[in-house]
Amino acid sequence: MCSSDLNEETANYGILEYKHGGTKPIATLVDFDEFAVSCSVDPKTGNLAVTNLAAYGSGLGTLAVYKHAKGSARLYSIPKMAAVYFCGYDDKGNLFVDGKGKQGEFQFDELAKGQNSFKNIALKVTVIFPGDVVWDGKYVAVGDQEYQIVPSNGEYDSAIYRTTGAGGKTVGTTVLGDSNDVVGFAIKGKTVIATDLSPYSFSEPNNVPFYNYPAGGNPTKILTKGIDQPHGVALSAAPK
Repeated sequence: MCSSDLNEETANYGILEYKHGGTKPIATLVDFDEFAVSCSVDPKTGNLAVTNLAAYGSGLGTLAVYKHAKGSARLYSIPKMAAVYFCGYDDKGNLFVDGKGKQGEFQFDELAKGQNSFKNIALKVTVIFPGDVVWDGKYVAVGDQEYQIVPSNGEYDSAIYRTTGAGGKTVGTTVLGDSNDVVGFAIKGKTVIATDLSPYSFSEPNNVPFYNYPAGGNPTKILTKGIDQPHGVALSAAPK
């Protein structure tokens, strides 16, 4: 998982790497003049992809790829995508990215393995606000932070669309009940672990809810202790 650390004097973000269970960074990559949001590691090559919401100067977002998660990044501009939010590799090394166009419209693109440019994918669903992009073992899962308004309180339930990725087809929708703003999530088997930012109500705690996947519904468990403004979640396997 990437964690960003802003140096206000140089306007640079640091992308931090931690060992399993570690609390101190073991490596840092500098994301010059960019606002890093999320990251994903290619299981085939070990390359690290980082989404940059925006950049100093141009203001347009970019996608940075660090070869073997080291050194300097190669920056990609994504046609018509002004704000770059989340990214995720599938099991074959194809990279999928979501974000917003210049008019605020949702956009979904793919950097296919071995290619040098992005291709737009027209998902056959309406995504209100881009959420995380995660490979679930079979499908490319794409989040929508503002899937539907809850009439009782005027807040949102978030959702996850299970898509065929490059095919643009949606095969199912996982509604995350009793959520407010699920920004990031991780999927392990039949469980999705989410970060619920809850920005619309001070009475609602920021938390990490667990859901059945792909069934969705209300949380099966909720973590609240010591959690403040959660944006991303990653699962780290203990070394054997």
